[in-house]
Amino acid sequence: MLKRFHWFPVALAPFTLTSSVLASLLGLSLAPLPANAQVPGYCQTSETSASQKLNLLKAAVKGDLASQRAYEQRIAEDARQLQQCRAQNWPRNQAIWLRLYECDLSPGVLDALLDRIASQGYNQVYVEVFYNSQVLLPANNIPTPWSPVVKNPAFANRDLLAETIQKGQQRGMKVYAWMFSLNFGRRYGERPDRQLSLARNGEGKTSLNLIDSTDPNVNLDNGDIDQVFVDPYDPVVRQDYGRMLQAVLQRRPDGVLFDYIRYPRQTGAASVASRSTDLWIFSRAAQQAFLNRALNQKGTMILQRYLQQGL
Repeated sequence: MLKRFHWFPVALAPFTLTSSVLASLLGLSLAPLPANAQVPGYCQTSETSASQKLNLLKAAVKGDLASQRAYEQRIAEDARQLQQCRAQNWPRNQAIWLRLYECDLSPGVLDALLDRIASQGYNQVYVEVFYNSQVLLPANNIPTPWSPVVKNPAFANRDLLAETIQKGQQRGMKVYAWMFSLNFGRRYGERPDRQLSLARNGEGKTSLNLIDSTDPNVNLDNGDIDQVFVDPYDPVVRQDYGRMLQAVLQRRPDGVLFDYIRYPRQTGAASVASRSTDLWIFSRAAQQAFLNRALNQKGTMILQRYLQQGL
């Protein structure tokens, strides 16, 4: 079972979304749903209304045109009500992080997922677009060195991000692209043609050889082992990331959220940077950017000495 990862910046009515639950909602297998109480002022759709909409979706997926029209009308009306409710009740925004999978491209699954989110009163969705060396772009149109999230050849031309943005906005929600920034992922860092683009400390180490899987301080469940940080001054890094960002922006999300705006942090005593060599400024481009801050030759000499000897 593939579990969706999500966090709740607003602590209201949390729920778990799994692919198996959504499949059961569409009639692939029936499983009882948890009862959710209507919470006044929290903009949640009633159980009855949500159930009716789900039944319309099931019929529409089977080809019933009348149900398809009724379902679309219900979506538009629910979107209007959600926007009106959020404009009149606190909190104005209720957001959720969402990780998508290729199974969400099956008929009706993405619709059921977004309906369920909207029915719980969420009006903002933060879709995980770039993380762990993969990006949520079509496999046949991915101008980046990263692999696609959706790897099934049958969906090579499907644009899960674009479909989610469109369907989410139809339901009155704002859909944001959530992306890693300086953490480009292990597969990127292991490429021979990207070695000079990695962040590097004064001992010549990169984040590739910092993580010890036997270290109890390393959180493998949260993807620590897949973290590889790059030099933000490197032109190759900027080009790779810029192309990916432009591709994401072409899908017209309501905004972009950038995470991992930082350098790698070591564990234990090494987590405290006490020497100049602990800093991640020793890769080729970062050193040059550092030296370029000097205003004259004397300043350049001082900065060079700092890189070589520290304070």
